[in-house]
Amino acid sequence: MFERFQVVAAPSLLIVAPPIEANLNDVFKGGGEIEAASNLAGLPALSVPCGFGQDHLPVGLQFVGKPFNELSVLRAGCAFQAATSWHRERPRLSL
Repeated sequence: MFERFQVVAAPSLLIVAPPIEANLNDVFKGGGEIEAASNLAGLPALSVPCGFGQDHLPVGLQFVGKPFNELSVLRAGCAFQAATSWHRERPRLSL
């Protein structure tokens, strides 16, 4: 894949962010995290906000690059944030 692309975009999690009162042990029993795969493979990755799911909970997008190619990952994240305003949005808080 990295012979053809410098950076790959993928969801940060397989689920939207859980509510603050959620038990994270229960939330991730099904392996919701996929950021860990890039960490285990030794690949640079950056997660940025990219919108909101149901109940206005945040959704993340990650950029993953070739080993030791942090610069391309950071450039992709910077370009995404320059083209969107998701990093300025805040979820609604309800306590």
